[in-house]
Amino acid sequence: MPIADILLTIKPDLNQTQIQQFEDGLILLKNQWNQSDIDAINSEVFKQEVCQQFDKLLINLGYDEFDPDATEPLVHCLYLVSDYKNLIEYIVLAYRQLCDEDVLGQVYELMLDEMCDRFDE
Repeated sequence: MPIADILLTIKPDLNQTQIQQFEDGLILLKNQWNQSDIDAINSEVFKQEVCQQFDKLLINLGYDEFDPDATEPLVHCLYLVSDYKNLIEYIVLAYRQLCDEDVLGQVYELMLDEMCDRFDE
């Protein structure tokens, strides 16, 4: 499902500018993450930067500042998009490590279930 369709399903009041800004920002974030080496990705500073950038994208969609639980339906849908799956996994783990182990619990459980299924194969 295209990102625009996901966004409009979850927040039907979004305008085209908000949708495009979110898509562009998500692509930039994904590229930054893909181009970073393992040491950067594992650093606390990088995790904070990624979470802050993702927060800014969410705020532009009308979410309150740092409210990952309110955004869980969107994060869940983004996780299901194969192009963004790895980035969203990283973001979920970073939020849980940096902020609160209970945030984004449903997406985290889905991630664990899928990981267990891969080990069973």
